[in-house]
Formats: sequence, C-alpha cells, structure tokens
Amino acid sequence: MTWNEFQVGCRAGKNFTRGFPGRMALSRKSQTSRGFTLIELLVVIAIIAILASMLLPALKNSRMMAKQISCLSNIKQMGVIFNNYMTDSNSSYPPYTVFLPDSTTVDTIWIRQLFTEGYMKNRKMLFCPNRTSSAYSNDVYNHAVNDDDPDFLSYLNFTTYGYNSQYIGSSYGSSGATTILPHYPPAKNSQIKRPSETILLAETTFNDDPSAGYYIVNPNYSTYQYSGTLTAMHGKKVNVLWCDGHASSEAVDLTSNCYLSFPFRLGRYTYRGRTENHWDRQ
Repeated sequence: MTWNEFQVGCRAGKNFTRGFPGRMALSRKSQTSRGFTLIELLVVIAIIAILASMLLPALKNSRMMAKQISCLSNIKQMGVIFNNYMTDSNSSYPPYTVFLPDSTTVDTIWIRQLFTEGYMKNRKMLFCPNRTSSAYSNDVYNHAVNDDDPDFLSYLNFTTYGYNSQYIGSSYGSSGATTILPHYPPAKNSQIKRPSETILLAETTFNDDPSAGYYIVNPNYSTYQYSGTLTAMHGKKVNVLWCDGHASSEAVDLTSNCYLSFPFRLGRYTYRGRTENHWDRQ
C-alpha cells in the first residue's frame, strides 16, 4: 500500500464514524417526535374517566361530611348559649314561648329571646349548611342574618334546630296538660334526671314548608301545619344536642319517619326492663 492509498483509507474511516452517530440521532429524533395514535389516546381518556368515577363520589362524601361537622358544631355552640342563659336564670331553661303578662298572647319565642338578651351573636349558626339549598330556605337565611332587615327576627322562627318545647321548654308534656299555657314553666337543670340522654335540640323540618326548619320539634310524628318534625339532614343521620351539652349524630332507619328509630321513639324503647323516653325530663 502506498502512502496515498493509506491516507485515503483513513479519511474514509473517519467520515464513516462521523456519519453513523448522526444517522442514529436522526432515527431516535424521528421516533420520539411521533404523536399518540388514536387507540393510545382513547386508552388515556378511558383511564381518566375511570379515575374520575372513583374520585367524584369520595369528593361528594367529603363535602357532605364537612357540612355535617359544621352543623354539629353549630348545635354544640347552642349548648354553650343555653348553659350561659341557665347560669343567669337560676338553672332554668329558657321558655320555648314567652307570653305577655297575664295573657295567653305570645310575646316572643326562645330563639328571639336569646338573641335580644345578648346570649346569641352569630345568627348564621342557626342554620345547617344543607338547609340553604332551596330558593325558599336560602331566602329565609338571607333575611335572618341581615342586620339591615327590619324583620330579621321573625325569620329566626325557621332555624334548623327545634327546641324540645313540650318537656324542656315548658311543662306541657310532663304535666299531661292538653294545652300549653303560661303557667307551664320550663324545666330546671335539677329536674333533668338523665341529662346526657335527654334531647334538648334536634334538626327539624317545618311542616308547612319542608325546605325550612322550625324553632320547636315535636316529640312524636305529626302532620300539623305549624309544627316542626324531626328530620335527617345528613343522609340517614340527625344532629342532636343533649341536655348535658354534648352533641351527636344519630342514625335512623327511615328518613320519612325518624320517630321510628332509637333514640327518638317516645316511650317505645325497652332497655333492661324499663321503657325509655329520651324526650321527657324524668
């Protein structure tokens, strides 16, 4: 081999080694720049849809749970307000209705009394977050919490939380009377035999308009127009405030009639040989 032939061979090899990596890089670039095929895109969309179907119910349940906890906090705060009132009132619960002197004419109700006497400041706590979903209940809420509304006090009647008016807010149920009159005073704290098992407040539905609540709750099922019926605002659970101040969410079997479930059955539950009544002070 001559010197010239050797130099030509070297230049050829050098050009080959330079060109090969370049072609490989070009090949890799063409592969990586290739887009998704239709099948791959459909697979990705299907996976996203499956994940969404799994996550959305969980998110919905989380929102419902958050509202239930907020509602339970509201009714728990009501217990503090009741306790403050009783501290200033010789351990007496507020009367569910305040009558004019020497009269059977209603002057005010317990919820307005607690507000006007300064025991209650935040009126938003009177309404469960689930209660403002309809147009009517949302309108009631907006009126009730608006300080500039001259009639806001009247809208407090439609609070979510009804008072156990027959056994705690008056002596009507305990006395066996047929009408509620001014001389049926509310219970005193010392008269509550089982405070941790006696209902003070519970979530209600106003019989005249089921989208709103009512300031009193009946101890038994009633269709009377101007009364409050026990209601499950959170799936199959009713938030309850007990006379000792603790709050709980009580499960019911039938949301159309919560009174069929413990602890709301009036004298129909037998425990250790005795009939339980979780409404009565006795």
